[in-house]
Amino acid sequence: MALKLNFNLTIFVATFLLTLSIVVFGYRVNRQIAQPVSTSKVFPKEGYDFRQKRLFNPEYSKPSIGSKIDLSEFANPKGEKLTNLAHGELVLLVFVDPGCGACEASKDMINYVRKNTEQLGIKYFGAVLEKLSSDSYAQQYADHIGVETCFQRISNSPLPESLSTLGTPTHILTTSDGTVLQTWQGTDQSAAERQRMAVQISSDVALITEVVEAIQTK
Repeated sequence: MALKLNFNLTIFVATFLLTLSIVVFGYRVNRQIAQPVSTSKVFPKEGYDFRQKRLFNPEYSKPSIGSKIDLSEFANPKGEKLTNLAHGELVLLVFVDPGCGACEASKDMINYVRKNTEQLGIKYFGAVLEKLSSDSYAQQYADHIGVETCFQRISNSPLPESLSTLGTPTHILTTSDGTVLQTWQGTDQSAAERQRMAVQISSDVALITEVVEAIQTK
C-alpha cells in the first residue's frame, strides 16, 4: 500500500512539474512575442542609422520631406535643365563641392550609391549649389563619380533656406517635379563607415521606390 502511494505521489509530482514547465515556457514565449521589436533591427547590420544624424542635427533633415527643390534652377554646361531630363521618373541628386575634401574622399560612396540606384531605373545626377569658376573642374569630378556632368545652380536668387545649410556630399531623392522624398546628409573619414552609409542610402532608395511604384499602380 505504501509502495502504491509513493508511486502515485511520484506521478503527481512529475505531472505537476511538467505542467508548470509548459506554463512557464509559454509565458516566456508570449512575453517575447509581446515585446516590441527594437527599431535598430529595421536597419541591416551593415547599414547606417541616418536617423541619429537627423535627430541631433535638425539641419540634416532639410530639405524636409514634402518640400520642393526647383530643378529648373540647375543646368549642365549645355544649358539643359534638370527638369527636362527627369522624364517623369524619380531623381536622386548628390550635392557636391568638387573642391571639398569630404567630397573627394567620398567618391567611393557616391559611386556605390550611383550604381545601385541606376539599376532601379532612377535618374542619378551630380549637382553643385555654388557657381564654379571652371566647368572643366566640375567635369573632372563628374568623371570620377561616374556621371555625365555636374549640374550647377544657374539662378541668381539667394539659396532657399532648406539648401543654405546643406553640407556636401548630400543625397536627396525627389520626384521629377522636385518634391523631396528623403535626404541623406554627410559622410565619414572612415572608408568602412562610408560603405555602411552607401548601403543604407541604397536600401532606403530601393524601399521608397517600391512604395512609390505600388501607389502609382493602384
